[in-house]
Amino acid sequence: MAVSIAGRDGWSDETWSYLNDPRMPAMEHGWKLHVSARPGDLDTVTGLVLPVLSRHVCHAKFARDPETLRRLNSGVVSAGAVGKAITVYCPADTVVHVARELAGVLRDREGPRVVSDRRLDPRAPVYYRYGPFTGDYRTGRSGRLESVMTGPDGRMFDGLAVGRYRCPPWADDPFASGSAPGDEPSAPHFGGGRYTVTAGITRAPQGNVYRAVDRALGQPVVVKQARAFVAEDESGTDARHRLRNEHAVLTALDGVAGVPRALDYFAHQSDEYLVMTTCGDRHLRREVLRDGPYRDDGTRPERSLSALASRLLRVLDAIHGRNVVVRDLKPDNVVLDAAGPGHCHLIDFGISERDGAGPGGATPGYSAPVLRTTGPATPADDHYALGATLFFAATGMDPVIVDGDHAVNRDRTLACLAWALPGRAHREIRSSISGLLSLDPAVRTATAARLRTGTAVTAGATRRPPPPRIDHDLLDEIIEHTTAFCADEAHAIADPERAA
Repeated sequence: MAVSIAGRDGWSDETWSYLNDPRMPAMEHGWKLHVSARPGDLDTVTGLVLPVLSRHVCHAKFARDPETLRRLNSGVVSAGAVGKAITVYCPADTVVHVARELAGVLRDREGPRVVSDRRLDPRAPVYYRYGPFTGDYRTGRSGRLESVMTGPDGRMFDGLAVGRYRCPPWADDPFASGSAPGDEPSAPHFGGGRYTVTAGITRAPQGNVYRAVDRALGQPVVVKQARAFVAEDESGTDARHRLRNEHAVLTALDGVAGVPRALDYFAHQSDEYLVMTTCGDRHLRREVLRDGPYRDDGTRPERSLSALASRLLRVLDAIHGRNVVVRDLKPDNVVLDAAGPGHCHLIDFGISERDGAGPGGATPGYSAPVLRTTGPATPADDHYALGATLFFAATGMDPVIVDGDHAVNRDRTLACLAWALPGRAHREIRSSISGLLSLDPAVRTATAARLRTGTAVTAGATRRPPPPRIDHDLLDEIIEHTTAFCADEAHAIADPERAA
């Protein structure tokens, strides 16, 4: 629907439709309101919000269409953008009135929780936080541009929307008496009071992962959250459906060594939670980036690449034996326990397929290159991801994904592998990784079979990649890709929505 109010200036860009009120005083920062909505409800919610805004002096911006809101709510843009279908910028003396009117007309509407904000009313998707109205970016201690607000005493405060509510010291919360409590796992009665959160593991738009203690059993557990209406697709499937799928997959894999065990599943307010056994805190990606690549040169037996490959393949074989395809094997999802590379675990089965069915999804460079357009995933798909994961373990680099042609990306990846593991001493592991990274599923399957039996992968089992093409066309391609990447990063830094 068209977004317009008489007397307001309106225009649109690729993401937002703006309405500016010429009566609005100039303000660098202040209290802002966010209205959350599901993509399918955007037009209805906009129709309810516009009459309220027409009665007040304010600026506003609206997600320009349902598909744009679907992208914002997916978390791909940023975690801070999730749920922000409409942003309202009000003078300080009217923000409470506007917020309460919005809550009144939006009572019992649903939308993703805005994690950077406080919720005004538990029955209405209206949120607020103190933040910048205009972009003031400065180089922070990290060396990156940061959104900055300067208070009346000259103190600066980071204005970027993050995964929790923050307020600068100079601002008094005008809603303090009526603000609703959050629904984080620290809330009372979480999991029936059975679980006590002890630490955070990861923050993600779809939901966080925590370490906790099961008070009933006195043992440590991992609790994974799925936020309602986040990453919702056209059919209404959201992050909660993927967590339910993970629960079903882990139940089917109960007893498989190297896989966490599902212990509990419950809802807390609108979100859902999966409780699992803990597998440790040493992730392959973090360990490689910190301690360097795995090798087979005998200098560090505890970091043997062949031992890592063998263990991962054994875990995969046991998983495939239960008619499950992982579909998201990557360094981030490999957990190493204290016993070393001979003992590892696979985690995160949200997009896994069980008996040929699953919610879909892929990771560029790991599962995406062999993603089928029709039909179920196969164990050979996991073998490709195994090869990509071993490539990372051997080089500290993710597979090349810059070209639209998967074969070109594979050849460039293998060229990096040959550079990292040169000579005859590494020929066998190079051949194994090359075979697993074949775009031919039969070659991947045959390579996995040879790894199981310890049979050397012959040079003829895989196609030797051609020498890298070093010419002006490749240089132009590199410059074009690098420029586009830098432009995207600059746009993300300066995007006002990151500070919304």
